[in-house]
Amino acid sequence: GGGGGDGDGGGGEGGSRRGARTDSQYADHMKLKQEAVSDFARSKTLKQQREFLPVYQVRDQLLDIVRDNPVVVLVGETGSGKTTQITQYLHEEGYTRYGF
Repeated sequence: GGGGGDGDGGGGEGGSRRGARTDSQYADHMKLKQEAVSDFARSKTLKQQREFLPVYQVRDQLLDIVRDNPVVVLVGETGSGKTTQITQYLHEEGYTRYGF
């Protein structure tokens, strides 16, 4: 029996439909992310938010460890600031001045 056979449930332009749907979902997502989503994010300055993260408490110690060791493995809880803050600290300390 005839019919698409590709399992997409319809005929026609299967590939182009998918791309349009993905683009639309991305656009919708970007519209939603333009505002802070919590009272904390709305009521605190960026500096206050950064200082609230657990990694801020050990900022200077971490920078000393990075300075003194060729390889550092950092382990911490989800949301502690490992990904977002360590990179900022390194940038602020000048590690990105000549590339990293």
